[in-house]
Amino acid sequence: GTISSSGLLTAPTSVGSLNVTATSASVSATKQVNVVADALDRAVLPQPVIVVVGQQVQLNAVGYDQYDNVVSLSGYAYQVSHGSVTTTGLFTAPTSVEHVSVSLTGAGLPMGLSVTGDVYAVADAVAFAQIIPVVFSLDNHETAQFSVIDVVDQYGNAVNLTVNENGEVVNVPVVVSWAVNGSGGIDYIGSITSSGLFTATNAGFGAFTASVTVDGTTKYATKYLTVNDVDAPVITLQSPADGSALNPDASINYGLSDD
Repeated sequence: GTISSSGLLTAPTSVGSLNVTATSASVSATKQVNVVADALDRAVLPQPVIVVVGQQVQLNAVGYDQYDNVVSLSGYAYQVSHGSVTTTGLFTAPTSVEHVSVSLTGAGLPMGLSVTGDVYAVADAVAFAQIIPVVFSLDNHETAQFSVIDVVDQYGNAVNLTVNENGEVVNVPVVVSWAVNGSGGIDYIGSITSSGLFTATNAGFGAFTASVTVDGTTKYATKYLTVNDVDAPVITLQSPADGSALNPDASINYGLSDD
């Protein structure tokens, strides 16, 4: 800091203690002066805050004056755009995926002060998946292509996206594997490929399952199917009798049967 000859002290822009000494001839006196932070100018969340929907996390914003000195946030209350928060910053995330804005209110902040930084409510673990199309029966030897949709958490949020520690939105791999069931009182009715192409090979009532794994959590979706017993028809010669001679314009009759 600086001081004039008349004793007018201009404090430095950083907080701390300084000594002011006045001297007259051989006499001097020293006074310690404590320099404190100016009024709150801004507040910052030091790093992105990432919380699972419906869960809680403590917000710890840091306040600064116009000279970048730390200012206590005691006496100021937190507010959020989504979810809820206590006055001291205990944040409860909403049940939907959101990018949440944070602000402070209090004395000297009649309009509220926006807190710089990011708060993200991200999806919970996978809880549900659905197999499409909606098919209840196939004929034997018929094929059908199946896939998985609506891979969501307990609140219906898609789980294939999240936010990393740098605040970047990233994809989360959704791994699907397929298997045909053939136990527990149901029939083994066919086969299914890794891409979900099902081939009916045996008549009966059976099922197949899609195992859906996202970020280490696996959920199962099961499709039940009836495979109809449809055999190829048998073609038999009805007339003329086997071995009979045919005239050039003779007619030949064939019959169809299921046996």
